[in-house]
Amino acid sequence: MRLRFRTFVWVVLLLGVLILVVWGAKNNPEWHAFSWRLFLSYLVHVHPGYLLAGLGLTLSCYFIRALRWREFLFPVKKASLGNLLSAVLVGFAAVTLLGRAGEFSRPFILSKKENLPLSLSLTTVIVERLFDFSAILTLFLVNLAFFHLGTAVSPQNAAVFHFFSRASALVLAILVAVTAFLFLFQMNAVRWIDFLIERMRLVPERFVVKMEQALKSFVEGLAFIAHARPLFFSFFYSMLLWLTATAGIYCIVRGFRVPFSFSMGIVLLTFSAIGAIVQLPGVGGGYQALILFSLVSFLGVNPTVASGITLVAWVIAFLPVALIGLIELLRGGWSLTSLAREAEKEAASALAQPLPALGKHRSEA
Repeated sequence: MRLRFRTFVWVVLLLGVLILVVWGAKNNPEWHAFSWRLFLSYLVHVHPGYLLAGLGLTLSCYFIRALRWREFLFPVKKASLGNLLSAVLVGFAAVTLLGRAGEFSRPFILSKKENLPLSLSLTTVIVERLFDFSAILTLFLVNLAFFHLGTAVSPQNAAVFHFFSRASALVLAILVAVTAFLFLFQMNAVRWIDFLIERMRLVPERFVVKMEQALKSFVEGLAFIAHARPLFFSFFYSMLLWLTATAGIYCIVRGFRVPFSFSMGIVLLTFSAIGAIVQLPGVGGGYQALILFSLVSFLGVNPTVASGITLVAWVIAFLPVALIGLIELLRGGWSLTSLAREAEKEAASALAQPLPALGKHRSEA
């Protein structure tokens, strides 16, 4: 039931996004120029070399994710890069085909392959989200020094873009503050947790025990913050990941022979990443909606061409990893739905379980 309820919530959110985009398109005179005939013509004449480059860069992002995940786990265990890459591919295939209901699949697979507590894997995925959005917003805000909206952009769309820019700066400041707090929390974990537990005398003991175990599990997953090598490479791989993703988007757009700069690619990347948060199982939705909206409203691309770019970008971003992930899943003897169901079930109780003793891999490069 939880899986169905979560899917229902994402569907409602997605419909809200799509309604806003459709409403914006309907009131945007640029969309009156849309032509189905030209749309099909652009798809037929797309440059295959650029698309192959975009595919290669997009797939390499999953390898970079595996490298970064290894750094997150470095102080706790030297995880196999092959197991990490397998978990990444299966996890993203689950998210593509099941929507956010498949989110727990990736940490679940890794916990099985590397004999790690699921609570530890879950914590690293939470931290991964923090690093992802920090890197994306950093690139976006730095890029504002080089990117300027075209003169053809309507005043309404320009206002939306400037509002988003200011909101991005605020969100990034919050993310930096959260990161600083996590660093302090990890460095003072024992003292802070004991202080908190001592002041929960009126709370039933079973809840106190669960809280303590959850906090200890979370601290274990933050161990990399206290070590220079994994912390540095976690930041490095985060920036490399999203610069590579930008290069992939750049190649896809250039495949349609559209004048396009790397700076414009960063803007498109930012909106596509935000759109990817809200997806319908198997068909996406938010990703396509915000790519299409930003191409037309902020980057001045013809709506017909933008529609072709959006379709091809979605195919390259999601279908190959879904296929590769499913093959990897079958090799492991899992079905997609059973994996998601079991992963969610174990995740629900993982943070309440005591952490087993883990050998520390503390060698520094």
